[in-house]
Amino acid sequence: MKLSWGRLPLLAAAAAALLSACSEEPDPAESLGPAAERLADALQQGDLEGVPLASGDLQSLNTAADRLHDSLDELSVQVEVQETELDVPPEESPRAPSAVVTYLHAWDLEALGVEDEEWDYVTEAALTYHEESETWYLDGEYDLFLPEYQGHEEIGVSTAAADRGRIMDGEGRAMVYNRDVVILGVDKTQFGADEDDELEASARQLADAVGIDAASYAEQVEAYGDEAFVEAITVRREGACDGRRCGGHPGVHWQESQMSLADSPDFAPLLLGRVGPVTAEHLEEDPTLQVGQTVGTSGLQAVHEQTLRGTPE
Repeated sequence: MKLSWGRLPLLAAAAAALLSACSEEPDPAESLGPAAERLADALQQGDLEGVPLASGDLQSLNTAADRLHDSLDELSVQVEVQETELDVPPEESPRAPSAVVTYLHAWDLEALGVEDEEWDYVTEAALTYHEESETWYLDGEYDLFLPEYQGHEEIGVSTAAADRGRIMDGEGRAMVYNRDVVILGVDKTQFGADEDDELEASARQLADAVGIDAASYAEQVEAYGDEAFVEAITVRREGACDGRRCGGHPGVHWQESQMSLADSPDFAPLLLGRVGPVTAEHLEEDPTLQVGQTVGTSGLQAVHEQTLRGTPE
């Protein structure tokens, strides 16, 4: 016989217990609900001390739980009973009553800057009932804590920035949306420790080619680390300088990317605004940002930054 119920309708288990109260035999349904709840608390705490085990090593299981919780130290988790399935064999059967309990694990992502969102998944626990002791025993497996978890992996959760939103006109047409761009700069790994003069020359030549202050850019290149790619300018792909103007200089490289841009550089730039890479100042003001993301720096892009940035995935 199999019985199923969710977490909330545990009154069904209590009702079953009342109906069997006249029997001298212990009723496994009566104790399954509390046992499942105690296991939920143990999984949430990452500590199975006090949980009767039919198999598995307590120390190994707790070590695996500690590794998982330490990997996700910034996040908090709630574990709840989602469903319980009870299997009570016929009286003449030698099998003991057993149960499969499904648990919902929900990790709060607010510490990662993702509000009102959770990382959730379900795991299953197999339990066997011992009639003499009236106790449910757990099959101790590592995947109690996380599906397919082997107990030794380092687990992490990362967020991916959402695609930046578009600025639309009154007729629903996009005025600003992601367009292909080229990031031009100097790759310092292409220069040896004794090639400071060559490095400065390439920086100045690139700056002259793209129309930025050569002295300032050369100082910026010198200040960065030996393995840095130092951006000089980001331009639309169709406006990128060709190999004759830029590519011929030693150490000059470009990277392809996308950026929110209007149809043309001179289309209402003060009103629509611009976006730029996240800086150290941005990170201090908003720790949820990450290096490599872009933010609005002026105009509507800055005013509506939170809306246009979207929600990380």
